[in-house]
Amino acid sequence: MKRISLVFCFLLASFAFAQNPISASAAKPEIKTPVISAELRAAFFKSLSQLKDAQSAVDQAQNALQAKQKALQDSVTAINGACGDKFTAQFNKDGDPECVVKPDPAAKK
Repeated sequence: MKRISLVFCFLLASFAFAQNPISASAAKPEIKTPVISAELRAAFFKSLSQLKDAQSAVDQAQNALQAKQKALQDSVTAINGACGDKFTAQFNKDGDPECVVKPDPAAKK
């Protein structure tokens, strides 16, 4: 008797809490794609344009810096050439370049 009542309770619980299986033909809820507003698109493209302008300005500044560095190196080379082999270029107390006698490496010993 206990077995029968146990089986009856089990079957009763199974039927009471059974769920209907989802059929394959059931329509899935349609997912609506969000739409990006015109204001957000305009802000995005404005930011993108400003970024490209800034990158262009950086590139131009980098090119100008390299040109100025090369000009400085060329002027240093020209000053050293003007001083010759026995002299070296050095800044005086006013900050102007001048040629001074090269120190003798043998005299240091």
